[in-house]
Order: sequence, then C-alpha cells, then structure tokens
Amino acid sequence: MGPTVVEGLYAMSIMIIARGLTEPEFDLDQYLCVFVRDELISWYTQQHRPSVQDQQLREIVRVNVEAIVKRATSLAQVGQGNIPANQTVIDLISQAVNPRHLALTDNLWMPYF
Repeated sequence: MGPTVVEGLYAMSIMIIARGLTEPEFDLDQYLCVFVRDELISWYTQQHRPSVQDQQLREIVRVNVEAIVKRATSLAQVGQGNIPANQTVIDLISQAVNPRHLALTDNLWMPYF
C-alpha cells in the first residue's frame, strides 16, 4: 500500500467502521459474544483440549469481548489538539507494516510471493 492509501482511504475506512460499530445503539458486545464463543469452542476442539465449563467459558468470552470493544473504541476516538482525526489508526498501521515488527512474526504469517 502506498502512502495515499495508508494515510487516506484505508485509515479513514477503519476509523469510520470503528465509529459505526461503537455507537451505543449497535450493541457491538452483544454480537461479538456469539462469534467469540463459537471461535473459542472451535479453538478448544482443534487443540484437542477438554471443553471448558460453562461459567469459565462465559468469563473467557467476556474478557475477550471487552478487549475487542476497547480496541474498537480506541480506533473510533478522534485525537485532541492539532493532530489529524485518523492519527491513531495511521500509527497502528505504521506499527503493523514496520519491517522490525514484521521480522518478529512467525514464518507461517509471512506471505510467499
């Protein structure tokens, strides 16, 4: 991605989606509970681990949903001061494509061209 996309379309799209999802009437956490629960059950099955108790599963789902909502809320916030509104998203994209951070990733995450 070039600088026009990273600082323009892509960053603004992420911020707009985050704002839309974090609106109070959208109830992001209610929808996420279903998906996170299913993903956790699937993960436990793939790892050949015994299934967790219902109460423990609810707690794990709650913690994960809170983390996701917190991240989405941080992406939706507009910066204060003289920085651009999408600066938080641009900073996160810059960290994600930083060659030093990419060098630390597992080989299975690397694209092979």
